[in-house]
Amino acid sequence: MNKKHSRRAWALITAAVVAPCVAVLPAEAATMPFTDIKNSGSEAELYKAVSELYGLGIVFGTTSTTFSPYQQLTRGEAAYFLAEALKLDTKNVENPGFNDVPTSHTYYGHIAALAAQGIIQKGTNYNPNNYMKRSQMAKILTLGFNLQQATTLSAPFADFTEDVETNQYI
Repeated sequence: MNKKHSRRAWALITAAVVAPCVAVLPAEAATMPFTDIKNSGSEAELYKAVSELYGLGIVFGTTSTTFSPYQQLTRGEAAYFLAEALKLDTKNVENPGFNDVPTSHTYYGHIAALAAQGIIQKGTNYNPNNYMKRSQMAKILTLGFNLQQATTLSAPFADFTEDVETNQYI
């Protein structure tokens, strides 16, 4: 996969690797509606991941026929995707008290469910419309799927610096 792929695409591919570990029931056959991802060439792996996650009801597109794989993932979307992958109860949730996530917010239940599980930290604001950073995605995936946390801080990525708190999850 080339460097043009966005955080949204990488997050979904990562989730696709982990999703089969949590899928208890087989997915119903769902036709892949997204015309902006091709099932060939360099996009074949992405197509397979998105198709599988769509079939499981974990992901949605930016429109009914567009997935927008090169668009960055928001923190709200990430909360939705992960809570769905983990099959968390997003209806009967305790309010985590984020000032910027009222109970009427589209992703309120998903954000609250992740906060209740300790996957995201409770605080003043969640910033659901901000873009998710790769290290933040690594953190919520590590915590959500109980993956082993790094014991040393090093990675071969140009944007990796040891002073970022979430890098221990990469």
